[in-house]
Amino acid sequence: MKSQNRIFKHVTKLKLLLSCTILLLLTDSLYSQPTSILTSKKAIRYNRVEGLHLGTNIKLFEMNGGKIRTIAFGGYGFSSEELTYGAGINYNSKKATGYSGSLNYSHDISTNDENVMGWLENSTAAFFAKKDFLDYFLTTGARASILYRISRKHEISTKFHSLEYKSISKKDVWSIYELIDSDRKYRDNLPITEKRETRVTIGYAFDSRINQFMLTDNFIFNISLEKAGRAFGGYFEYNGLNINLKKYKRTFGSQMLIVRGFLGVRDRKVSEQFLYYLGGIGTLRGYGHKKFTGNRVGMVNVDYLFNRAIFKLLPLKFLPYYPTMGLIAFFDAGWTNHGSDPNLTSRSFESSDVKINIGVGYSLFRDMIRINFAKRLDGGDGIKFTLRFFQRI
Repeated sequence: MKSQNRIFKHVTKLKLLLSCTILLLLTDSLYSQPTSILTSKKAIRYNRVEGLHLGTNIKLFEMNGGKIRTIAFGGYGFSSEELTYGAGINYNSKKATGYSGSLNYSHDISTNDENVMGWLENSTAAFFAKKDFLDYFLTTGARASILYRISRKHEISTKFHSLEYKSISKKDVWSIYELIDSDRKYRDNLPITEKRETRVTIGYAFDSRINQFMLTDNFIFNISLEKAGRAFGGYFEYNGLNINLKKYKRTFGSQMLIVRGFLGVRDRKVSEQFLYYLGGIGTLRGYGHKKFTGNRVGMVNVDYLFNRAIFKLLPLKFLPYYPTMGLIAFFDAGWTNHGSDPNLTSRSFESSDVKINIGVGYSLFRDMIRINFAKRLDGGDGIKFTLRFFQRI
């Protein structure tokens, strides 16, 4: 009888979560265009600290022909039993050039790992595979942004936030994978320093893309300078520099070379929530997830998309979805350490410290689904296998 009740409980939970996952897939944008002003998280998500989070964004009113919009959002995490909420006002001139801005206050979970994986992909991994690749913390406070579009390709921005950080622990969140292997566990959520951070960020961005679905020979570059200090009323005090670049280059026919680079530095001793991580999905694909950490980091990823150049030469037309198949070769290299922090092991940059891996990937539905096989070149471990959904190339 107890066994039947347990099965019924799991089936009921499965139906509810499947329904919410389908709703997530229907309401979420798979390829949302990144902007410099981000005022809200995904209202519907699934992760190892909240379980299922259901929420909604509400447009309160518009003014000045839609240039000024006020919004409010609220939600609830069923496993964390945490109510999330917030409100804000946005201004957009609706011109190719000119000013935009936002001011909002929120109490919600946050992560510094959105460059590694999007919310939709991570929710899919947590729900179906019992894998969660993000680390979370609760933030409560205000954010403000001012952005000036110099032209269609150039923009500068200033951001300010004052946030109170709070740790949130891992929960025993259910996953479909438990029907296959009930022993798999979620990894712990990293602890943080629970203090207030007040930070000013100044940035510049260049983006030559007309739209992200028509990639040719495009270049994306952005740089940001950070200043967090007790003079602003916060607990943390550090300076930061972050540089991102991405180059798309058409080679032969539909084949494409994509080169991504990242450089980051945060001086002085910074807490867990401000460190950089390398290893696993989105960084060094031949290594374990978040295997390396530090307050200085450099990384290069190179992907060569053969697309159908090889598959169309093979007698594989009998395979399902054959016209959408593609082949990728990739290379990753990265380095990080803790700078001059006297409390941690540290040394200056040495080429021998650079971690390198190579790999091949198989793409389906024009990279909506991608399978990677990566091998580190220092002789450790075996071949790392990763499955990606809806990743942003």
